[in-house]
Amino acid sequence: MAKGEGVYCSIGSKLQKKKLRILYECAPIAFLVEKAGGLSSNGEISLLDVKVEGYYQKTDFIVGSKDEVQRVQRFYVFEKEKKQKEKASKNDLLQNSGLP
Repeated sequence: MAKGEGVYCSIGSKLQKKKLRILYECAPIAFLVEKAGGLSSNGEISLLDVKVEGYYQKTDFIVGSKDEVQRVQRFYVFEKEKKQKEKASKNDLLQNSGLP
C-alpha cells in the first residue's frame, strides 16, 4: 500500500483487459483507502459508488492519495473526450463527403 504513488490497473488500456473483480478485490481496498483519507476511482466515479451487477464484474482500478487520483481522473476524462471529438469529426467528414 505504501508505493509512494497511486495504484492503477488497466485504466483506459485497449490492449489490457480489466482483470480485477470489484466485489472481491477492488471494493475492499477502495473502502480502506477512502477511510484513510485517499480516493478510489474507475476513471469516472468512486469505486464505492459503482453498481455491482454480478459476482465476477471486473473494473478499472485507481486508488491513492486525493491529489494523485484526481490527477489521473483528469487525464482519463481528457483522453476520453479527445477520442469522442475525433470520432465525431470523422463521422462529420463521412456524412459531408457524400460517400455511403
